[in-house]
Amino acid sequence: MNLHRWNVAFMLSACMAMTGSIDVPTALNRRYASTAFANYEKGSANLTAAQGRLPSSPTQDSSPPPEVVRWIRANAVRVGGPDDPLAADEAAAITRLIGDAPILAFGEVTHGAHEPLAYRNRLIRFLVEQRGFTAVALESGLAQGRRVDDYVMGGAGDVVQIAHDNIGWGFGDLEANVALMRWLRGYNADTSHRPIRFYGADVSGGTGAIFETGRLALDDVLSYLARTIPKASTELREQLAAFAPRFTPQAYATYTPAERATLSTALATAERLFEGSRPAMIAGSSQDDYDWATRELLDSRRLESIFQIGPSGPQSTDTAAILRMSDLRDHTMADHLLWALNREGPRGRILSFAANGHVAGSQTIHREEFPGLPLPTSMGIQVRGALGDRYRVLLTAATKTVNGARATVGSGQMGSLDSALVAAGSSPFFLDIRGTARDSWWGRRQSLGAFGRVRGLVPNLAADGILFLDKLTCEPSLRPGAAGCRRG
Repeated sequence: MNLHRWNVAFMLSACMAMTGSIDVPTALNRRYASTAFANYEKGSANLTAAQGRLPSSPTQDSSPPPEVVRWIRANAVRVGGPDDPLAADEAAAITRLIGDAPILAFGEVTHGAHEPLAYRNRLIRFLVEQRGFTAVALESGLAQGRRVDDYVMGGAGDVVQIAHDNIGWGFGDLEANVALMRWLRGYNADTSHRPIRFYGADVSGGTGAIFETGRLALDDVLSYLARTIPKASTELREQLAAFAPRFTPQAYATYTPAERATLSTALATAERLFEGSRPAMIAGSSQDDYDWATRELLDSRRLESIFQIGPSGPQSTDTAAILRMSDLRDHTMADHLLWALNREGPRGRILSFAANGHVAGSQTIHREEFPGLPLPTSMGIQVRGALGDRYRVLLTAATKTVNGARATVGSGQMGSLDSALVAAGSSPFFLDIRGTARDSWWGRRQSLGAFGRVRGLVPNLAADGILFLDKLTCEPSLRPGAAGCRRG
């Protein structure tokens, strides 16, 4: 396929993963992954088989069926402004959508747009204050997320700088992300209720240059070893510390075979040391510190696996390498999210926020797009394999580009789902699609087109609800030239 089209489609689909090459978790991973993750492993084979039964023919751009437009108009719930509390009908609709699900995954149609971020912050306030949600997980690195969590839990530091350094993929300078951190910290200052935790659910170190700050996870592992078992870890720390300044995919490409073997052996030794020295490590810190350090060690191993694939950023011409990298990335995101849920305990509930392609609960990329390659899958498919319908998905759609120009039906810019939502009018609105039939228009492959081509979205398999925002504008940035309004 055309490389430019591939890059646009792939980045919009948010680097989804392929189940076919998921690495087998180590004993350490199995021990400290969430209990729910075991259910994912049991269910993944069934999900893979089910994806082969999805409708095979994409719906082409066309005028939407009148009965679909009428149904949307009859069931749409108007959405208030970003600073407004949820009105009674909107609050009731969201409450019905989530039920008692422990995870609500909210997807954004494009990164850096103001309207999805503003709605996210508004939704978080409602979920925390009214529905008992206990945590927020963003498409940002695990190690960086821990530093954000330290801040929202009352730690020292300047919020603008912490956001800049630790909200991944260059989106730490967006005003909405800084506002979210300030709100969480203010909420947590009141000790009369349970504090809200922050997690980065992505692989550590994600930036515009792809995982260039992944060493933060490795640095945390080294610091923990030095603090808990300094004598037993001296030689190992010396070996790993030599790689820390060069723990990036670009630098890894220059490693000699001997250096690659040394790094791999040292990380495997660290896993064995963590397992064998667990009582001493916990005695010298806490169970919470040990769990975090273990998780960051696992993330370091995943980064090594990504480095082995090779540089695979948006300018890469190696589609297979990008898909393999994405396999590891989405698998890791699902694993981190389930681990976070396990940490939150029996009453824990998480709002997960990432690109539509990550959170979607069914396939959005299909065989005809990548002939001969295993079908990509999303983080959402994997989490749904673990939690079933206790994982709920709210996707966003929009049809006006950030400069206000509208896509048009039949132009190749607007998909079939886009055109139905536009025809219903009265945006922004929320739509619960769980009651639609599997053999209806909602159960057939539809397309989204305004922000990059998504040809194979089956709405009532991919999502439980849709938020239609129509026009998007760029989120203001606190730093000139910072990232905004881009896909990924």
